[in-house]
Amino acid sequence: WPNLGNGLANSPNLGNGMHGIDVFGRSRDVTIDNNRIVDNGMSGVSVATGSANVVLTNNQIGVFVHPVTGNVHAAGNDADGVTINAANGNTVGSGNVIGHNLGSGVRVENSVAAGLATGNRVTGSEIFGNREHGVHITGSSRQTIGGYGAADGNVVKENNQDGIRLETDPRIRASAAPQGNLVTGNFVGTNGNQEIDGGWGNRAGIAVMN
Repeated sequence: WPNLGNGLANSPNLGNGMHGIDVFGRSRDVTIDNNRIVDNGMSGVSVATGSANVVLTNNQIGVFVHPVTGNVHAAGNDADGVTINAANGNTVGSGNVIGHNLGSGVRVENSVAAGLATGNRVTGSEIFGNREHGVHITGSSRQTIGGYGAADGNVVKENNQDGIRLETDPRIRASAAPQGNLVTGNFVGTNGNQEIDGGWGNRAGIAVMN
């Protein structure tokens, strides 16, 4: 696994001072695959300013999964696992494990997909144990969390606040109310086998606020 930050459990914080990966300036067609992105001073991955077709798959973000035992060690980033700001047409896709970050697992903010534009997609990821929300959609419209395919659903559990939260951006007075967002096919407060354990819940499973 390539390490962006500190990839070793129980070792000093060797993370980057800002984001682990920073995609901005209207970047296009970027694939972020099979990385361990931990212990960074801001978000693990930041996608911003009109960047599009950025695809994240098979990454460990905020966690170290031991390759032999499968044990999960917390190594959270100091902000979100993934932040998408003012950008659409990006995918947090299959095989990502996003946990133990000090912000939300995935935050999409100020991303309004207008006209025929495609919003962002969060699919096929395991998102757990984050200090804020699992997936936080704020001031954004036409975003997709989950999907109709058998492998599209996210597992969202054990987050300190809501599993999935959609709302206006409280920091911006003129922020757009969330409209046209799709949340379907996810496992919220349970695992992919639909097993339930008392310790897997979020504060609220899905919260929608204007």
